Amino acid sequence: YHGAGGDNEFADAFAVAEKIREEFPAEFELLSKTEVHFWDAGVLDDDADFSGKFHKRNSFPTFQLDKLGRVKQVAFNNQVRSSQLSGDAELTKDLYRALKLFNTLCYSEEFMVKYKLKE
Repeated sequence: YHGAGGDNEFADAFAVAEKIREEFPAEFELLSKTEVHFWDAGVLDDDADFSGKFHKRNSFPTFQLDKLGRVKQVAFNNQVRSSQLSGDAELTKDLYRALKLFNTLCYSEEFMVKYKLKE
């Protein structure tokens, strides 16, 4: 692609989670045990199979682990993360520090893949 745009960035969130497990165990513990609250509300498009208003709420840790302790899902979305605290002020401050670490690593050269669309 030769025009403006077409840039894409992808991060390997599972690899980032494993790096945090190895090098930042306290942050990994926070991200795998502390529930983060998410919400989203709005109106569905008129052309969708379902129309009308929606309001979704859910809470889960950033790193969801399986029974063997392996990361099975990463839930990270700044756009729909609630402002509701995940505990007292100290826990919330520590959680946000861990989320910032995760975000920073995701954007690092080590874990980021950049791809420009072609014609």
